[in-house]
This record gives sequence, C-alpha cells and structure tokens, in this order.
Amino acid sequence: MKKSISLLAALLVITACTNQAAYTKNQINSPKKKFNTSNVSKNDDAYIKSVQDFALDYYDVLDIKSNQVFSPLSIATCFSMLYDGTDGGTREELRNVLHYEQGDSHLEQIKNMLLKCAIDDSNNKTYLNISQSIWFRGDGSSFKDDYLEKLTNYYYAEVFKGVNFMSNEGKQMMADWVNNKTKKFLNVTPDSFPATPNTVMYLMNAIYAKSQWSIENLFKKSNNGEKVFHNIDDSSSTKTFMNGKAEGSSYYEYDTYRVASLPYKHNMQINILLPNEGTNYSEILKDKEALSNMINFGKQSDLERASIQWILPKFKIICDYDLESVMKKLGLDETFDKEKVNLSRMSYEDNLYIENAYHKAGIEINNEGVEAAALTFVAAGSKSAAPNASVTFKVDHPFAYYLTTNEGLPLFMGVINSL
Repeated sequence: MKKSISLLAALLVITACTNQAAYTKNQINSPKKKFNTSNVSKNDDAYIKSVQDFALDYYDVLDIKSNQVFSPLSIATCFSMLYDGTDGGTREELRNVLHYEQGDSHLEQIKNMLLKCAIDDSNNKTYLNISQSIWFRGDGSSFKDDYLEKLTNYYYAEVFKGVNFMSNEGKQMMADWVNNKTKKFLNVTPDSFPATPNTVMYLMNAIYAKSQWSIENLFKKSNNGEKVFHNIDDSSSTKTFMNGKAEGSSYYEYDTYRVASLPYKHNMQINILLPNEGTNYSEILKDKEALSNMINFGKQSDLERASIQWILPKFKIICDYDLESVMKKLGLDETFDKEKVNLSRMSYEDNLYIENAYHKAGIEINNEGVEAAALTFVAAGSKSAAPNASVTFKVDHPFAYYLTTNEGLPLFMGVINSL
C-alpha cells in the first residue's frame, strides 16, 4: 500500500513538472521578484487614485442586475503594458482610460506596487501575487528590445517565444501558466485563448489573492445558519450565512446606505456597501458617490465606532468579460480599430492590431477568509500574418463589495444581486 502511495505521489510530481516544463521550455527570461518585501515605499496616491478611477469607470458600464466580479488592477496592469507599446492617438486614448498623467511615472509605481503585492506567507495562509507575461508566435525579433526590457524590468514580465497559438499545445502552455499563477482557482482551459493564423502575440496578467480573516475565529462554522437572501428582482433564496462579531469596528451611515469593512491578514480588507432596507437598491449600487465612499472607506474623519454583528452570506462567483466591448464604452475606439491602432513603441512592424481582449475573475468568501483570482489578456494579430454602540450588518439583500489593500489598491470589485 505504501509503495502504491509513493508511486502515486511520484507520478503527481512528474505530472506537475511536465505541465510546468511545457511552458518553461519556451521561456527566454526569468525576472526575479522578491516576496514579503518589507522595505518597499508607500505607493503613490496619484497611482492608486488612477486605478480607483478606472475601477469606478469599469463598474459604471456593467449591468449590475446580475452578479459581477472583476479585478480593476488586473485589467489596468495588462492595458498598462499595452500602453507602453503604443503611440499617437492610441497612446492618448489609453492614457485617458488609465487616468495616467503625462510621462512614464507609472512605471516606477507599478514596479513598487508589484513588490508590495508579493506576499507568500504559508504560516498565515496568505498569498498575493500579480504576474505578467508576453507570448510570441515566433522569436519575437520584430518586437523592440527596449519595450521587452521595460516589461521585464518594471512589470517583471516573463517572456515566451515560439508558441503555436493555433495548436492545443500552445494554448495549453498559456492555460498552465495561468493555473500555476492562480493555483487553479479559475480552472482556465485552452479554449480560453482564441487565436487565428494572424495571432502573433499575447500580453497577459494573472492575479491570485488568498487571506484569512485577521480577527481570530470571526466566523465559526458552528455559527453558520440558513437565512433568506432577498434578490434584486424581488425573488428570494435560502443561503448559508456566517455570523460573527467585530468589536470596535468602524462604519459610516449615510441617508440611504451604510459602509463597513472587515480586515484580512497582511493589510487586506473587504469593504461592503449595503443599501438600507426599503430603498432603491439598483439606484444606490450605481451611485458614483456611494461607490466612491465604499472605495475610500477609512479616509473619512467622522467614522462611527461600534461592535458590529456581521451576518454575511457565503458566496463564490466567477465572471468573464469580452474586454473589447467594455473598453470601447470607456473610450478605446482607436485602440481596437484595426486600421488606426498605433503599436509603434512595441514593434518594428506597422501592421499589428488588437485581435482579442479578455478578462476572467472569481472570488469566494467563506468562514476561513477570501480567495480570488483574475486573468486578463490582450492578443495582437498581424495584418500580413472601542465601541459605544452595537450595530447589526445583516447582508441579506443586494450589496457591492471591494477587496483592497490598506492603501486602497482595488484588487477586486463587484456586486451581489442574487444568491
């Protein structure tokens, strides 16, 4: 029996190594990003605000009548890599959508952010990793060295060459890379990567976050109970709710909604925007001021303090997005125009265009904490080829949520309208 177990373990190790080797054999660089870096300076407020503004813009064009989850940081980082390879009107469009100032000040900030968001703490079961890569059909010789150096030095992007995007093997390589970076949370398959004979390059970002509640035994499983969640369409469903008390917590009460926050380990937190019962949930969950207050929660000077009794539903959702349709609504017209797009800072060729753009994100909230992951890619084609009150936060109707670092970086954001 022991021999069988040992043999099975050996086969699993060999299989894992084989899957990894399937893409590492095509890798031509290996940027070294330090994890658990303690001496990284604070992220610049202007950079954080640029990603927060993008988060609000993206959320604003979504249909929030259905459940949503997306990673503003994943999308913004992937399109920032694209931005650094563009010029002319395309660059101006992306600069506006990403809320960048003139110049390249974002590069140092992104490098700093990637180091601050590099956590690998197995003792506390807390992980946060943001990974980038660029994949080439050929040897990548038509792409400019200074562009690839920029991706390597500032984005810690891994570079892969000689990938056959039309083959299942090539697509499996990219799927394996994503699943390795996100611990298979999204279970990405080769079908996620559409390609044509003209596809020459993929820009890719992957984010993985996992953390436990920082308040010990906040949500004991023994306190779980079945309760009714009131959906946005006036229907209802019975779901499992977690119950726990957070002493001395901050919250703010507005006329039609409340905002409160729960902390995770390693300076992550989740902010909840909860409309008051009897109000117009859809209207509040689309209100930019309310969403901004959720994003910037903690910066208000007149926060209330209370012992908050949380009644929070367990949930897991995964969503995917055709980014071309969404980003066009935000103003990226030339970027997705095959004849007008300008990728001259990226490649010596003048015949490249954006072929596909895609985003997939998922989040799970449970008794242990949070686990979330995201994938964003852009594919290019070639034309030629102390409490003094007691408050109950009963989250039993539609709400918005925002997973963030303590500095305000928008890791994940979304809305729950029905369970």
